[in-house]
Amino acid sequence: DRGFVKKKATGEEKCGLCKGKIFKDLDMIICSKCGATYHYQCAQRIKKCISCGNIFDFSEEKDVEVSFDL
Repeated sequence: DRGFVKKKATGEEKCGLCKGKIFKDLDMIICSKCGATYHYQCAQRIKKCISCGNIFDFSEEKDVEVSFDL
């Protein structure tokens, strides 16, 4: 368990950190312990749920590097 579920927002959710609306089809994080919702970027920044203290493990999320030889 990574401490969260990553889903696409329906447009009805609000971020627990910044309190902003999570717009439809944006990546969002749902805490697996308490169900709090966060923008993906906000959750990456704080690395834990501010409601229950659950740790978010982003170690499996890899940024893809692309290089071009010109």
